[in-house]
Amino acid sequence: LVYVYSIHARYCMNFVTEKAGLGCAVLVRAAEPLLGLEEMARARGTDRSTAWLSGPGKLCQALGVDRELNGIALSPKLGLWVEDDGWQCGPRQIRSTPRIGVTAAHKKRLRYVLRNSPYASGPKYLR
Repeated sequence: LVYVYSIHARYCMNFVTEKAGLGCAVLVRAAEPLLGLEEMARARGTDRSTAWLSGPGKLCQALGVDRELNGIALSPKLGLWVEDDGWQCGPRQIRSTPRIGVTAAHKKRLRYVLRNSPYASGPKYLR
């Protein structure tokens, strides 16, 4: 399921990872833009591709995610899904860092990012 919520006048999107009643989800923080580039540029008001999906609010704005998607199942039929494109990376390419903007459990490294990705959100020292 998709959980869409508003924070600081922007939408954020989580993918729920457990059955109802268990509070487990993954915040979708960033992505690499591959398709729909013109639409994302228009929605974000910039031609700079690294600014389209580099943060949970930016991502939702660029992809047109709003509360209408809250509660839907991830499904190609419904227009939002996760797909394995076959790309692989090694464990050294993934970096875990402290979460951004969360002071509780700040020592836990619960944020995962593709090392040195220009599309990752957050400060460069956390990429």
